Order: sequence, then C-alpha cells, then structure tokens
Amino acid sequence: MIDLDEIFIESFSGNKKNIREVHRFQNGDLVTSAFFENLKKIRDLNFKDPERFETIYEHHEHYYLQQTYDRSKNITGCSISIKNPFEGPDQFETYALISKEWLEKNIEEENALTKFIILKADNDEISYTFKGERLTEVIFDIKGYEDSYHITTVYSEDQKTCHVWKKYINAEYPTVMKTYEFTDNMVIEREGDRIKYIVSDETDRVIRIGDFLYNEEKLHLFKHYMQTEDQDTFSKIMKHIHLEIFNYDEFDNLTLHETSFYRPDFSKDRLTPQLEEIEYFDQYNIHYGSVYCKTKDDYDDYSGGENRLEYLEGRVNEYNKKDELIAIHYIENEKKTHAEFFSPTNFSTEKYDEYGNTIEWYTENKVTNTIESIKQEIIYQ
Repeated sequence: MIDLDEIFIESFSGNKKNIREVHRFQNGDLVTSAFFENLKKIRDLNFKDPERFETIYEHHEHYYLQQTYDRSKNITGCSISIKNPFEGPDQFETYALISKEWLEKNIEEENALTKFIILKADNDEISYTFKGERLTEVIFDIKGYEDSYHITTVYSEDQKTCHVWKKYINAEYPTVMKTYEFTDNMVIEREGDRIKYIVSDETDRVIRIGDFLYNEEKLHLFKHYMQTEDQDTFSKIMKHIHLEIFNYDEFDNLTLHETSFYRPDFSKDRLTPQLEEIEYFDQYNIHYGSVYCKTKDDYDDYSGGENRLEYLEGRVNEYNKKDELIAIHYIENEKKTHAEFFSPTNFSTEKYDEYGNTIEWYTENKVTNTIESIKQEIIYQ
C-alpha cells in the first residue's frame, strides 16, 4: 500500500539522487506531491488538507525548517527538526516554532559555538549547542517534567572519540554515560555493560549492527568479527552478541534482514546456539516469509514461516502454508514488473518500475464491493 499523506525519499529504490518530483493519485485525483534536490525534500503539496496545502523545507547544516501554508498562502505552522546523532544515525528531533523569524533571533554564536534556543521562558529551556559539525550540549529542561535532562560532551583532539553524559534534572535517575568512537565505516558505542558496533558500507547504508555484553578480553574479537564477519571468530563470541545483518540489491532494495542472538541449549545431544529472526526475499525481491526463533524444538515461541514459490516461465507463483495460490509475480528481463494478489476478501494488483518501486496499486474489496486505485508518478532529472 502506498502512503497518501506524505512522501519520503527513503521509501524509494534505485537512483534516488536523481528523483526530482513524485506525484500520487487516488482514484484518478492528485492527492500529494513532493519535490526533491540532492536527496532532500524541498517542497510538499497536500491536496487533501487545506490547512497544510503547501510545506516548504529549508535545509541547514544542523537542522531543517518546515513552514506550512494554506491555499491562500497564509502560514499555518512552523517547526524545526534538529540533528541529534546521539539518538542514532541521521536522527532529528522536531519542535514546533512560533516562526522562522523567531528562531533566527534565538541563534547565538560565540567562541566557535552555535546555540539554537528552541524554547526559553521563565525557568524552561530547550536548546542545542554545536561546535562545528559536532553536537556538544543539549538542554531539555521543563518545569515539573520528570524526564528533563542535560547532555554534555567532550571530544578528543582528533574528534574520533566522544564522551557523553546525560544527567536528569527533575528526577533522581542515574546519570547515563556513553562513549562513541568514530572510524571510516564504523561507530562504536559503549554504555554501561554493553558495547555496540554499527558498520556501514561505502554508500552509508547500515549493513551490520552488533550489540555485545562488554568483555574486556574479547574486545579485539568483537571488532574483528564486525569488520570481517569471520566465522571462526563468531564461534568464540556468539554467547555475547545480539547481531543484525542487512543486505541490499543494486537498487537499494533490502534483500535480507536477519537478527540472531544466543540462547541456552536445553538438549543434551545437539547444539542450538541462536535465536533468529529472518525476513526472506528471493532474487526478484519477492518477500515470501519470515521466521522468529529457529530453535523451535527447544522453545515454544516459534512463529512465522515461508511461503512456497513456484518458478515458471515469465512468472513466480506464491502459495501459503495451505498450498493456496495467494500471488502471481510476473517477471520480464529478470525483473519483477507486476503482481496479482488473492485472498477471500480482496483482489489486488501492483505494478513496478525498473528499480522495484510500486507505481500502481489497485484493489477490489469483495465484501464491500469497493474499488480503490493509487498511481505514483516518479520524475527523474
């Protein structure tokens, strides 16, 4: 199903950098449009909501602004989304603003520091301070709000290590202390008795996440495995790891997402070392199943399973566990072009472009006798 409310560049496959416009139609009527430059959204149009008819995005080094207008070009809303890398890669936190002009008056620059004051009234304050590209301080202090906090940081001279302290202001929670180490393709995060390795490829896609119970003697093994995926090393550390693996095809479609971690073996005659969650995709990016907990002989929380795929000339038939035909995926030039889906209550079809993006979706509801069609137009530069 295609989202009709808002269009995000992350939802597309293929050469996303060349996408300039996307338009979505429902039953023939244009309902939403988005415009992009260099992977960033610069404008939205929402034809269903007159109060949010147009949204303009302004992108800056540490934040982006959103200004919303109605059909008469009156400003109906303004917000800021500010970068907070300590919440995860490319994570932003969003706040409503009085206006763009109000924000501009509340940006303070002094001694190479840039402070964004989101809120300052009486004893309340929300602010973010950056030094160059690095976030150095966050204050989120609201009177009476138990989870108010103050984040401070210290970076090493080479900027490759960062120590972070998160102290709660209105509650007696323990101070959270984290250490981040930045390398070319990896971020190492240490908190308490856990250490996490996040590995990216040359296009900044996350390909591995390893979360370990901290063990000083095994740190070199943890790092070596996360860099190399060496299976001999894995056998020495599997009791310590919570591992996620991601694979993609040439068009950025996710082809594998696998999660695994160690569980005790209840059997005496064999080894069942891992709990696993796997999403299954075939060579045409057909998602045909998932599984949770492969050690089903030892545990009762097994769920999921695989649908059966039948490969024929020009198509792939998909059958459920009852061996009922639930989908036909049509293949041309080794790519999925369109598909039909069957159920007791619905019949639907999807059509795909050369990158695997859904460009048409049609469904008939057999119970209500209603028909809905959605079309997506993607315009490249």
